[in-house]
Amino acid sequence: MKLQSLFDTLSASMVGRDEEVMAILRALVAQEHIFLHGKPGTAKSFLVNNVAKAVSAEAYRILLTMFSTPEEVFGPNRLTQLKLDNYVRNTERRLPEAHIGFIDEIFKGSGAILNTLLTVMEERIFDNGGLIQKCPLRCLIAASNEFPETEQAALYDRFLIRRNVEYVPKHLRRKLHCVALPPCKANMVTMDELDRANDESSKIPFSQRADDAFLEMLEQLDVAGLEVSDRRAGKARKVAKAEAWMHGVTAVEPYHLEPLKDVFWKSLDDIDKVTEIVLRLSNPDEMIVNEWAAYISDTKDRRIAPDNQKEWSVVAGKLRTILTQTSTMRPSPKLTAIRDESANLNDQANASLLRQPLEVVRKLRLATSKG
Repeated sequence: MKLQSLFDTLSASMVGRDEEVMAILRALVAQEHIFLHGKPGTAKSFLVNNVAKAVSAEAYRILLTMFSTPEEVFGPNRLTQLKLDNYVRNTERRLPEAHIGFIDEIFKGSGAILNTLLTVMEERIFDNGGLIQKCPLRCLIAASNEFPETEQAALYDRFLIRRNVEYVPKHLRRKLHCVALPPCKANMVTMDELDRANDESSKIPFSQRADDAFLEMLEQLDVAGLEVSDRRAGKARKVAKAEAWMHGVTAVEPYHLEPLKDVFWKSLDDIDKVTEIVLRLSNPDEMIVNEWAAYISDTKDRRIAPDNQKEWSVVAGKLRTILTQTSTMRPSPKLTAIRDESANLNDQANASLLRQPLEVVRKLRLATSKG
């Protein structure tokens, strides 16, 4: 599947951005819009540029400021039409003619720009001097280090998928700063292929179990005071179908609802509660895996001394539990990564407890697993 290759090349070109890459791929398949929020320096723009390079499509990119003009986004007025008192824009190489749009610092734009974006995003049309122009826009990817003002709430609501991008975890800093990463490949997927993916995914039905889990999810979000509009709930099902299509299955099952944790939050304060509700109903194993990932990351950050056998003994007991339980769970890339990291950390624990060099312990484990 070409999307798997696209994920692989985007993932390899960055560090710690697999979740964001998957979120963008779901947006491309579902043909919905995605908003990336994060502090400056979290590689949001770099990720967007890599996507623009990897997808063969008409793309439009801009960094908005308070001084950006509608002409920069929607095109300059045609001089020949101005002479006739017609305000018609030349939209060539501008957003109204793009398949994929990339807008950085979107909420810094003027009201004239953002209000026009509403119609382009939702209805895929552009009012060009009274002429209704159809827009081929499939997906708008926006990024910002701030949230919208109250008057920009309608625009913010048009972004079905939202990701909060954090700094790279401490245990990945060596890879981030000291390892040369391969560049992202160009033109890996065409627009026609993404259109076919959208068409095929839209036809995937929900299983009864998935419908029940979805409705229960909305109910529990209501009880938690997390309001979900009918429009957002309806479009959320497109994201679940995109996830199912990317897994190559013929029906949406409860675990395909997991990406909805990026659909149902509005503010940073909502994320933990939304994630807990979505994961509990879609993928209980994922909650456990996230706890293990946090434990492993914290253990690495503590930098336990090799001769501290008391502390390594506690760690070894926890890691044995993790390694035992992961063997009974549904396979996933994240679970594989947790299992590998647990095994490597367990080697350090055994090296301390057995008073043996780490490489000796590791070679013994690998030899035993091969046998």
